[in-house]
Amino acid sequence: MRYWSREIVRSTFYEELKEYATTELREFGPQPAVTPTADYELITVDWSLGPNNRKFYLFGVRGNSKAKSTAIALLELKRADIIFTSLVVHENMLELGAKEAAYLTKNADKQYLKLEDFRKGVIPDINRLAA
Repeated sequence: MRYWSREIVRSTFYEELKEYATTELREFGPQPAVTPTADYELITVDWSLGPNNRKFYLFGVRGNSKAKSTAIALLELKRADIIFTSLVVHENMLELGAKEAAYLTKNADKQYLKLEDFRKGVIPDINRLAA
């Protein structure tokens, strides 16, 4: 029973991220599930934000699998010469494997260790980076 309860708590991460993006980040025009390049339609970003004609791609990461796919997406978008700033919010970065954390750290522009850190810092960070 304890395992099942823990899974329910974990599964709310993406729902909480969606709620925050659609309410608190509304001023930045959040668009869900964006495919930035037609050349490689398998690459999608969780959220696209567009203040001051700048592109911010937001990725929610829960677990090693999503960390790997996000790192691959970031590499592919850079290879396609798309100009953007990546924002990666983790459910809990400290739970990632060492390799997965290293892949993201090497390729992401800005990371938030937990959703709470994201909520506290993303709006000032976007305003600063978009200026």
